[in-house]
Amino acid sequence: MDGASLYDDDILAWSEVQAAALRSLAGRHDLPNQLDLANVVEEIEDVGKSELRTVESLIRNILTHLIMLWADPGAPPTNGWRGEIAAWHEDMLRRISPSMRQKLDLNLVWRSAVRVACAKLADWDAAKAGAARVALVGSTCPLDLAALTSEELDPADVIGRLQVSTKPDAGP
Repeated sequence: MDGASLYDDDILAWSEVQAAALRSLAGRHDLPNQLDLANVVEEIEDVGKSELRTVESLIRNILTHLIMLWADPGAPPTNGWRGEIAAWHEDMLRRISPSMRQKLDLNLVWRSAVRVACAKLADWDAAKAGAARVALVGSTCPLDLAALTSEELDPADVIGRLQVSTKPDAGP
């Protein structure tokens, strides 16, 4: 794959390849003195890392709102949660790249989503927030990356998985 298509297809992998190539130039003495190679390398790496953090943030938002739908099944459809999930999912599908899939820690993102969802739930119903916290703190993400990145993410399916995994007699 040439550099231009790698840049277009997998910005994280491109940034890692470019940073390694630039690092290999560090010992050369024929480069201009004004070239701040160390900071150029860092900036290029940050491009890929920033995209990875964006994808993690989109996934956290999706999971947070799925948790809120699970914890408050009577929430009015006018709250827009399903629409927000669909929009974030579309954005995530456009941005995620093969190298990001290898670096994503869904359980880490899940734990963050649980904390955020419980904080948001507490804004309108402390009891639901408390119940969600008790049921979900220490749990693992009920979705694998393949399910999360499928073209058709079904909130009802995820809520069903959460209901099964949080039953008192459910195994790990």
